[in-house]
Amino acid sequence: MASTDIATPPLVTASATTSPTTHPPHLHALAAQIHYNLLHQHDWDSLATHIHSPIPPHHLFPRPLLSGLPPHHIYTHPDTQLQALMTNKTTGDTPETEWVLPTHIEEKWTLQRLCEVFEGVPAGVEGRKRVLLATVGPDGTVVYYILHEGIVKPRQN
Repeated sequence: MASTDIATPPLVTASATTSPTTHPPHLHALAAQIHYNLLHQHDWDSLATHIHSPIPPHHLFPRPLLSGLPPHHIYTHPDTQLQALMTNKTTGDTPETEWVLPTHIEEKWTLQRLCEVFEGVPAGVEGRKRVLLATVGPDGTVVYYILHEGIVKPRQN
């Protein structure tokens, strides 16, 4: 019986200005676990680990963040949905780059810590900043929540 090896994701996307020692090793391990989950369980493409913001002056993120392309669009703003319904058009299913914040269920988050994350994340196509909060449970289960910066009109069901 032949065995197949699954490659372990890199801890940090290499660049001239990054160093894997800028965050504690457990945060890099958490990012690697979420990277693996997105790649192998949810079929994401173009996954990368970031320790610095892509927005000048490229501040250090509070922890490693991930970015990548999901297989389908994750969220459509209610105003965009309404406009598409009124014009009988589809909102499209072209995915856009999503930012992912790896966390553990035992962590305590404050608004200040979330603001520090949002400061370094670029705005999406709709002009708003959002991240997927990826929370790992004690059994390794990963749950994803969409977080928006500021107040966002809720979806209409």
